[in-house]
Amino acid sequence: MNLKKNFKITIILYIVGLIFGIFIGELINLNLNKIEYSSDPNNLATTWYIITRNLTVFIILLSGVVLFKIPTIINLIFNGSVLGFMLSGLPTKDLFLYIAAILIHGIPELIGLFIAAAISFSGYKGFIDNKKKGLTLLLLGVTLIIIAGFIETYISPIILTKEVY
Repeated sequence: MNLKKNFKITIILYIVGLIFGIFIGELINLNLNKIEYSSDPNNLATTWYIITRNLTVFIILLSGVVLFKIPTIINLIFNGSVLGFMLSGLPTKDLFLYIAAILIHGIPELIGLFIAAAISFSGYKGFIDNKKKGLTLLLLGVTLIIIAGFIETYISPIILTKEVY
């Protein structure tokens, strides 16, 4: 399991998608003047929804282990482009607040998702040959996704409570 190489591939694919999303957003002149953060910080159901949504992406990324890495590649590029598209339309007035709110939960979330992608790029044989390492990484990835879900529900909205529109 060559994790360093697999993480590089993962990051490159995500960045390609991110750049593509920014390009498309700029091309159509996307303008998100007012963004309402829909997370209810007092609702555990919101946390559960976010965690299950992100674990679904985690599983899709992992499915590339047995599906010739195809869903992993598509998902990395697609999710990168969605973030890039959204970033391109954010109002510059409060850009720092939006980016802070995204990064505070996005860093552990992306690391968790990138772990799944890196495992996928190792292939089935690479995973089986390094079961202990692979299972440890899976557990770490899932843990990061869960932590990110709580941060996205309870901390990111606090950053955005300042009037940002």
